[in-house]
Amino acid sequence: MQKNRKISILLVLAMMMTMLAGVGTAGAAGVTYRTLTAPVISADADSFQQLGKIKIIIEDVRMVEETGAWLTVELPSNCVYDGVIGGNASQAGLDISYTNLVELSSQKTADNWVEIKIEADPAAENGSESNILLDFKSIKVRSGSGDIKVKFSGTGLFAQREDASIASLGTKTGINITTGSVKNIGNMGGYIDSITVTESRARVLKEGDTITFRLPAGFSWGSSDYIVAAGGWGFEGYHGMGNAGDFSFTTSGRELILSINNLPVNAGSAGKITIGTEALSSIYPLGGYPFIDVDDGTKFGDVEIKITASNIDLTVNDVKAASYADYGITLQAVKEKEVMAGRTDQVIGSFEIAEEVRNSLKKGQTIYFSLPAGVKWVDYGTIDIDGSNIISKAGYTAVAGSDGRKIKNNFTAGSDQITSLTFKDMQVSIEPWFAGPLAVTVSGNADVGGEVRVAEVIKPVKITAEGTAKAVVGAMQQKAGDLIISETEAGAVMSKAGHDQILITLPKGVSFAGKPVVKVAAGDLELGEVKLGSTSVAAVDDALMIKINADSSAKSTIKITEIYLTLDRTVPEGDILAKVEGIKDLGWTQGSTALVDFATDEPVGSAAIAVTITPAMGGTASFQIGSKNFLVGGVSQVMDVAPYIKDDRSFVPVRYLGENMLGTTVEWNEGEQKVILKKGGVEVVLTIGSKTYTVNGEEKTADVAPEITDSRTFLPARYVAEAFGSIVGWDAAGYIVTIHR
Repeated sequence: MQKNRKISILLVLAMMMTMLAGVGTAGAAGVTYRTLTAPVISADADSFQQLGKIKIIIEDVRMVEETGAWLTVELPSNCVYDGVIGGNASQAGLDISYTNLVELSSQKTADNWVEIKIEADPAAENGSESNILLDFKSIKVRSGSGDIKVKFSGTGLFAQREDASIASLGTKTGINITTGSVKNIGNMGGYIDSITVTESRARVLKEGDTITFRLPAGFSWGSSDYIVAAGGWGFEGYHGMGNAGDFSFTTSGRELILSINNLPVNAGSAGKITIGTEALSSIYPLGGYPFIDVDDGTKFGDVEIKITASNIDLTVNDVKAASYADYGITLQAVKEKEVMAGRTDQVIGSFEIAEEVRNSLKKGQTIYFSLPAGVKWVDYGTIDIDGSNIISKAGYTAVAGSDGRKIKNNFTAGSDQITSLTFKDMQVSIEPWFAGPLAVTVSGNADVGGEVRVAEVIKPVKITAEGTAKAVVGAMQQKAGDLIISETEAGAVMSKAGHDQILITLPKGVSFAGKPVVKVAAGDLELGEVKLGSTSVAAVDDALMIKINADSSAKSTIKITEIYLTLDRTVPEGDILAKVEGIKDLGWTQGSTALVDFATDEPVGSAAIAVTITPAMGGTASFQIGSKNFLVGGVSQVMDVAPYIKDDRSFVPVRYLGENMLGTTVEWNEGEQKVILKKGGVEVVLTIGSKTYTVNGEEKTADVAPEITDSRTFLPARYVAEAFGSIVGWDAAGYIVTIHR
């Protein structure tokens, strides 16, 4: 101990002599000591704790003498560095990183002193800025109050004594917010390094707390879907990504909100939360860091994040997360392509990463390329290099657990000349439901990141419905709307070996009551066999297969009409979706192989052809062909003549159908042989012997005409009931017609 103190005294004397000689006095004007973080803490004589960070900015690296410069970092007397005297700075709990500087030595020379010697990095360009980042990670604060200030002194450019705060002793509990390296971002925005939230003591943070990170005007947060949060210390094992987990995120413009959802019940030590990390890639393979977008016209400068906590009793600090300037790397699309969903080996457009300053892309940096959900990498293509050979196609690897959506590569060298990289001929497979812009997300620890749009994805067909109808749960033979399948371009529906079918399925509990009519309504697509079948062991026809005999040379449309459905009583209320499947091997069909050319059970799309309802008993009427008995709201009644079937249509006496079953008024115009039914603003007029009828004056056509039989006027039940918005079901086994009003 005594020997080290003597060495310290000699070094201080040497520094004083240098100051008396005047060396470095002028240079001191070009050195800035900036506090990055200064948490509020409590004194604790028994343990070491995280204090703040200080950045020393040297305007010009040439200010550092060729022989090097000494820097002394002196804590106040109530503070102690970690480790033993004689150990290096890292062992003393002081982590140091450098930009354009090289450390020659560092040593703890007293309980509260660390001495460092640095020199300029030989590779640094003349005139470039250099930095020293000091992170006081493990410091014991034995007592005191107020600000904890570090004193700086040394030789040369450090000869002028300065101080800066690294913490504040207070009675309020707090959290300390720190960032990793300050990332450089350009006009495309970029990913920032980790943000760490650290408790000043155990159990400061509570479940339900939120912390808001607010960016300055001109910047906004990207999506929070893949931001990862990892707990440490007292929160070890707790984590989350996006909007789910122990910790979750939401973003709204300039604000990123961290929600604390679940914490240990009695944490024995302070906890920390790291926002943005790849340490949990085995759990969240697609996860990563926060992204900052830059608005047009934003001024260059530091990106300072203002931080607030929902718990007003917590003290927090602001941090600098990034530096926005015209940095020497750009990311841009070269060519955008149109590609098709449901296809593999789709070649996306090319994009470029270009340096404007050499060695902006550095050896050892990792770059990631991520695709959105529904898209996977098939082939990594080629890399055209204009400049230094710093990356290779052979360096690509898939990121484990990303389901083929994320790949990475490494820069094998730094550039010795300005270099641009064009990534081209990359191939992807696209799920059949995906549509719209396709962007590749570029990230990693290089100073480049963001999204680049490479393709516009179109679906092979557009699926719509016309005349969506109501369908009653537990009823049979109910007419649904028409299903329309329209090609988005000629030849989109394939017809080749192994790829020549379209499969349409219905929800569980719904089946086709008969084979619909399927035809080509436009274009020259050629259809083959139309077949009903089952999707399961249950012998119900809940699937329809359409064979394609020849593809189209002009955009074509398939129209499916006369769809009648049977619903069992398990069908929930809501839309009945006719779903165009992906690949689905049912034995009798392989699925929509005419629309999808790779193995996926993801659907192409769907459309609502009916909406289910569960009618009350009072809204139901039913009758049986050949029987005078009928039911209205569960009450049995009797007609004077029985209904009958003619030309596959059920005919019912007009007054029983209108007045009893539908609740309409009925008028008879003898001269014109017309029946007029009215209810709730709807007027239906039918003429004996005519298939033309009107609904509120609009002409419609039936396939049968009203008639007089045995001096009674009989009307076709379905046309009249549906004109008043009722739903008609048919039980073929019992010859029973059910009307749901």
